[in-house]
Amino acid sequence: MIKKWKYGVWIISLLISYVIFMIMEIGTADPSSSHGNRNPFLILLFMLWPVIFIFYYLTTDITARFLLQKKSNILNAAILVCSLLAGGILYFLIRTKASAVINALEKSSNEAYIQGLNQFTNSIYFNHYTFLLTVILCIMLGSGISFLATKFKSNYQ
Repeated sequence: MIKKWKYGVWIISLLISYVIFMIMEIGTADPSSSHGNRNPFLILLFMLWPVIFIFYYLTTDITARFLLQKKSNILNAAILVCSLLAGGILYFLIRTKASAVINALEKSSNEAYIQGLNQFTNSIYFNHYTFLLTVILCIMLGSGISFLATKFKSNYQ
């Protein structure tokens, strides 16, 4: 059984993680503007990265434990297939967004900033699509752990 405190910590870490991703996206500089060599929102990311990893761990753990309680290979397979489909769609959306940002940078005076994580490319790596993709990857990992634990009769619960 999943402990209730885990749900509370999971919800709090979910909210904080999502806010971090959205602040990083909102704080991305416009490619046509002139900015210095600073990326102030990375400080927020560096300060709160443990919360993001706690969220990822709990998402994986809760998914695995939920599927182990249900003991349904059909549900596990359905979650894996739906996650793969959603992940593929999100990957396409992320690539489209990245291409748009790169094209805008190529047409601006900030062409040197195309590579790497900087004040112009934050929105490529930190946006609602990448947040959802990482959550889906955690769900897929939890589903895989559940499948392997069932197959090898592990006492993961």
